[in-house]
Amino acid sequence: MIFQDKPKINTYFLCLLLLLITFVVFIPSLSLHFVDWDDPEYLYKNPALEAFKTHWSWGAVYDIFTSKIGANYDPLPVFTYALERYFVAPNPLATPFIFHLDNLLLHLCCTVCVFFLFLKLGVSRTGAFLGALLFGIHPMRVESVAWITERKDVLYGLFYLLALLAYVNYIKADKEKQKWYIMAIVLSVFSYFSKIQAVSLPLSMVAVDIYFHRKWYLTKILFYEKLPWWSLSALIGLINLHLLNALHVINSEPQLAHYNLVDKLAVGAYSYLVYVVKFIYPYEMVHWYVYPVKLPVIAYISLCLLPVLIILLAWKIRKNIPLLFGWLFFTFNVMFLLQIVPAGKAFHADRFTYIAYTGLFFIVAFSYDRFVQSFPKRTFFLQALLGVYLALFAFMTFNQEKVWKNTFTLWTHYIREYPKRVFGYTELGSYCITDAINNYTVSNMGKSREELLKIAFVNFNIANDIDSSDRRPQPENTLAIFEGLGSSYAYANNYDSAIYYFTREIAIKPDGKDEYADRAINYYHKKNYALALTDYHTYIQLDPTDDGAYYRSALCEGFLGKYREGVTDINTAIVMDSTPADYYFTRAKLYRLLDVIDSSRADAQKAKLMGAHVADKWLQ
Repeated sequence: MIFQDKPKINTYFLCLLLLLITFVVFIPSLSLHFVDWDDPEYLYKNPALEAFKTHWSWGAVYDIFTSKIGANYDPLPVFTYALERYFVAPNPLATPFIFHLDNLLLHLCCTVCVFFLFLKLGVSRTGAFLGALLFGIHPMRVESVAWITERKDVLYGLFYLLALLAYVNYIKADKEKQKWYIMAIVLSVFSYFSKIQAVSLPLSMVAVDIYFHRKWYLTKILFYEKLPWWSLSALIGLINLHLLNALHVINSEPQLAHYNLVDKLAVGAYSYLVYVVKFIYPYEMVHWYVYPVKLPVIAYISLCLLPVLIILLAWKIRKNIPLLFGWLFFTFNVMFLLQIVPAGKAFHADRFTYIAYTGLFFIVAFSYDRFVQSFPKRTFFLQALLGVYLALFAFMTFNQEKVWKNTFTLWTHYIREYPKRVFGYTELGSYCITDAINNYTVSNMGKSREELLKIAFVNFNIANDIDSSDRRPQPENTLAIFEGLGSSYAYANNYDSAIYYFTREIAIKPDGKDEYADRAINYYHKKNYALALTDYHTYIQLDPTDDGAYYRSALCEGFLGKYREGVTDINTAIVMDSTPADYYFTRAKLYRLLDVIDSSRADAQKAKLMGAHVADKWLQ
């Protein structure tokens, strides 16, 4: 159905107004920093991008497209980071603005694509403007735009929408159909290389077929015509499934051990309804919705209600093709993300709706046109109501962006939303410790090391209080608390308290190698070399490939007078890694204590050549 506007409404004026409003609403995103939530792994600590600080490397580009980051295969966003680092931002931490600007520009392009897609689908210019504006400023967009790592969303979304525009042109064209068909395939490839969610593209095309009353069920349309997209979806889906399995990400969360099939179906039904409710009013927006140990009753109610609601809805709108199209588009794009087969640590996420909500925005745009057509005298009342609704969304989006200012604000917001969850406090505490050690002046809002450690202590102690009062404490939370308190005390040079908490951590996880290393270094600082050596030996039994553990064992053995054992351990360390100058200088000292002067002198000379500060007495 095609709705007509008054001729005075100019398409390009509406397009510019759409861009302007969306840009203004997202202005706060341009002043955000990076967050320690996948940003380091994807961008400023990504070894695949190091070459682009100084020169362009096609070898590095090849590596980007033949490797993976985390548990996903999404090379195109990483490639855009390479472009940014090479041309304008060799040191990303100093220039987060450019990365946020590019995210916003991509989102603006997506918003314009939604506007023109709705026009292609026969919506009036005013209706398309309202639907696209909802896409542009809806609060559920914030995670995809403000989080630099989610370049994946705005990039896959752009090529996804462009591919759909090309596909609609292919359907509607009388001439040059092949051109639009090939263009749709090419654009789709870019979308598939950006994020796995693009696998829903052929299903969205089926929804478009239904909208245009094509005989979508015919083999030549459903199979042969869409064979490139079915094939690409299968290929990308299998690649990502392989990566998820290889990294043991599927069903990896400890809470999932208690979930049976009914529980997982309930998670899917609950998430589906949550996305619908958040479309109307986005509440409780955080970056990580962790699996609860026990599902709330509402999840099981959702499982009972959703099939009934779907049947009733399908029956009600079966002949109303535009509403059916919008609902199918939303469902097709969200159904792979309902975590019925759990992958990752979150059972739903705001970013999962980035393209899926386009179907619901279309329903709003179409319904607006239908209302104006049926009740023209009430148009002003409807527009005023929508204006208030959109203003509310703009205000919510503007404020939600500030949550992503930095890692500190991100976890502080999480704690505000979930004050009884241990997880938020331990993550904030861990971030503060890391910030204190590395002095990330870009992200710590100018806080001193002492202030950061104090914040860490406070948060770990709150977490400990909550965990202690929990009738069903989760071991992973308790471990994080003990590790955090141990680390906090260690960096405050309170070694006795640090040892106490690391010992409690080892009692829960006796096979955890890092726990022994943490306790050992504190024993070492207390000059209790015997206990430090015992922990290092335990660590080596758990991981015999760490040259640093052999080196530190040799140091302890030197202080304990076990010089020959020390030489044996340092020899092992040097075989594993012959580059650290400290290894040779330590062996020089041990040889000197064993009165093996020639070997001591040779190691001291080598250490000095490698850059170590070596006093003349060791060279004689």
